[in-house]
This record gives sequence, C-alpha cells and structure tokens, in this order.
Amino acid sequence: MEMNFDEDALAVDDPRRDYDFADFMDNWRLRSIKDRRLPPFELGPQTSIRLGRPTRPVSRHDVASSIDVQGIRWEVIGPLRGSAVKARSILHPSPASVTTEARHAKRNRQHRKHYQFRSFNPAHKAKVSHYQLRNVLGATSRNEVFYATGSQVMRTSLACPDLQQTAMDLSRPQSSNAGFRVTCLSASPRQSLQNQGVLVVGGFFGEYAVCNIDSADGAVSEGFVTHAYNGLVTHIHTYGNRRSGMPQAAFCSNDRMVRLMDVPSLRFTNEFAYEHAINCASTSPDGRLRVLVGDSQETLITNAETGHTLVTLREHGDHGFACDWSQDGVHVATAAQDGGVLVWDARNWSKPCKSWGSSTSCARSVQWTDNGALVVAENDDIVRVYDGAKGQHYQEIDFFGSIAGVALVDGGEELIVANADKTVGGLLSFESSAQGFGEWSTRGRQVDEKMSWSSVREVEATSRLVADIFV
Repeated sequence: MEMNFDEDALAVDDPRRDYDFADFMDNWRLRSIKDRRLPPFELGPQTSIRLGRPTRPVSRHDVASSIDVQGIRWEVIGPLRGSAVKARSILHPSPASVTTEARHAKRNRQHRKHYQFRSFNPAHKAKVSHYQLRNVLGATSRNEVFYATGSQVMRTSLACPDLQQTAMDLSRPQSSNAGFRVTCLSASPRQSLQNQGVLVVGGFFGEYAVCNIDSADGAVSEGFVTHAYNGLVTHIHTYGNRRSGMPQAAFCSNDRMVRLMDVPSLRFTNEFAYEHAINCASTSPDGRLRVLVGDSQETLITNAETGHTLVTLREHGDHGFACDWSQDGVHVATAAQDGGVLVWDARNWSKPCKSWGSSTSCARSVQWTDNGALVVAENDDIVRVYDGAKGQHYQEIDFFGSIAGVALVDGGEELIVANADKTVGGLLSFESSAQGFGEWSTRGRQVDEKMSWSSVREVEATSRLVADIFV
C-alpha cells in the first residue's frame, strides 16, 4: 500500500477521492443530457437531494410507508432508484465492477434472506483517513458501538440512537505534535470478570491509543507502534491469549511489520518482519495460526507465536486488504484489489475451495458470522452475505455511499454498516431475518426467475419507496 501516492497521483487521504452521492446526482443530471448510455434524469418537485435530508433515525416502519433505507425520497427527487443504480455503475466504474445487466442475471442465484433492514441513523457518520482502509467501526454489543470521525472515536447505542459520546478525543495527542488521524480500530468485549472490554485504535503516523470500555474515567493510553516514516497502522486485530485468555492486539503497519501487544500491560511482546507491507491479519480460534494479506499477491499462513511463514498462497492477482478466520477454524476468507474473494480450507491449502467476484468494487472487509455465513463489504454501495463456505446463494444489500466499516453483533445476529457518504451517510443496522433461509425477494415482493429487466423496473415503480431492503 502506497503511503503517499498511488497510480492516480492522488494522496491516499486526498479529499477528492470522496465521491459524494449528491455530487454523483448532479453529475448524472448533467451528463444524461448528452450521454445516451445513461438513463434519463427525471426531475421531481425537489431540486436537490441535499434538501430535506432526515435528521432523525429511519426505521423499518418509515421505509414501508414513505422513504427508503437512507431517508431518500425518490418520489420527490424524480428518477427511479433503479435508474440511479444503473447510472452509478456507469459514472462510478471500478476495475472489479460488473454491468447492471450482469448483476441482474446473478440475482437468480440469490435465494437467501439473512438480514432485514432495522434502522438508519444519519447523525452518526464515520470518516476514513485512507481510502483503502475501511475498518473504523467496531462494536462489542448493540449498546456499545464505536466509529471514528478523524481524530475522535464516538460511542453510540442502537437501542438509544440519540446517544453520541466521545470515547476518545485524540485531536491533541499526548504522543505527537501532529494530529492523530484514526486509520483503524478494534473493539474487544469483556471476556471475564478479570478481562474488561478494550478499544484499540491506530493512527496515520504509527500511533496507537487504548482505553478500557468499562472504565468510568475514560482514561486513554497513547503511544507509538512504530516511529518509521512509512509506519501507518493499517489494521488492528484483537484476540484472546491462547493460554491466559487476556486481550492481545496484532498491529499491522506499512513498515512491513506485525507487532503483538499484551493489552492490559500495554507491552509489545513480539514483532515479525515480512517482505511487504501487511494490510490485514486474523488469528485462528485456537491461537496457533495467523493469516496475513498485504501489498503482494501472496497470502501468508504463519505461526501465530513465532511469526514464521508456514504456507504461501498465490491465487490473488493484486494486493490484499481483508482476511478472516471462521469461528470453527476450518475456513479462511481473503479479499484483494483484483475484485476477488477467496475461501480456503485450512485442512488443504492446495487451492481455494471457493472463488467469488465483486459486484461493483473490490472488497475491503470479510467477516464470518458464528453460524458460518460470510459477510463481504465492498468499497462502496454493496454488502453481500454468502450462506457459507460453499456460497451457492447469497443476499446482496445495497445502498449508496462509501463503506467505512462493518461490525457484527452477537456473532452476526445483527449487522452494522458505517456509511461515510457526506450526504446520505450514517449507521445502517440489519437484524438476522426471522424468516431465515426463505425465498429471495426484492422491494418486498417475490420475483419470478423468468422476469425481464423491464418487469423488474415495473415492480420497482410500483413499490418505489420501499427501495431495496433486500437487494
């Protein structure tokens, strides 16, 4: 991962990388006048999406009656939501994206409804400090949700959506003269009476900060993971010590190192050097192995205690940014900028047992639920939920905006998504569907596999404001 510039000659934290949804709508409206590829932008009574944005949370009841899951009133803006999805795929392309028609063809494989929409809160907007790092959301329960807004980490509760507390204020860091910009965070729940919950964050210049979630005084401990010039902290993975169960943290950084911290003592206990920058790590449930992905096409399976590489996997075609080990210890998921998501069987590393492509952009986060489903969050707009390592079916949840992070509550009983879009961003929550593995539906209606694309659009027009709770 480049520290300062990439192939587009834009800094990794350049604000021009933010393609706000309102900017997209303006661009679509202007370009549709001459570009015949784009669906026409139908004008409604409201002149701009920037007007009339909701300030209160949106509930499932609100969506069923008047607005979509992000509080967008398509009826008054003018165009159909499906037209916006098609225009966005044209104006916001990605090397890993597929066409709208191809996405529709794939919908026939979607037969699972893992999650249903629960709420959206526009008051809680996360912010990313590096366009490739999208792990600034964490949760220990639905009442302890944390997200970064630059130099601060905020705390909220899904049960009390008006709650907005400052868990960490790092605008005047103790360890550095430079401002602390949060690049990643990890929240670890209480494991025992002796083991309290902790919040660990990493910074743009190699800093770290730790606080006790259960502490009344909210004291924050700060320090440096590394003083290297290229030492940006790319990922933090918290886990329990294999012997004591006490919380540990694995810090990945851009200086090609992985460092282990004993969180209660704030003492670094080991460090491992590799040939390339490491962008993500995940430790196996038994604490013996660790998977690493980074600025290489290779995925490394290492000894978690010594750091030695045991297996090298070479199936991705670009740098890796996400990985996770399943709760049963059998499967590992990895994702890279080639748009691919791979699932590996830890009993046989010879080749991946499953391979999927992305929908609109590359995946930045992969997480296994306790029941074996795989949640894959792309850079923007899309979260897919596969029904397991075989992944014969999936649910695609779509919305508009950059994804700053995804968190699972109670092992996946609830899914939280941090949307960083300036206009339509906020916290989205989805709960495990009581219907379980029922037939896939769109906009609340059953869709026949033989329906044409125009028929689907007719369904959308009829149910215009229910807007893709299950896409």
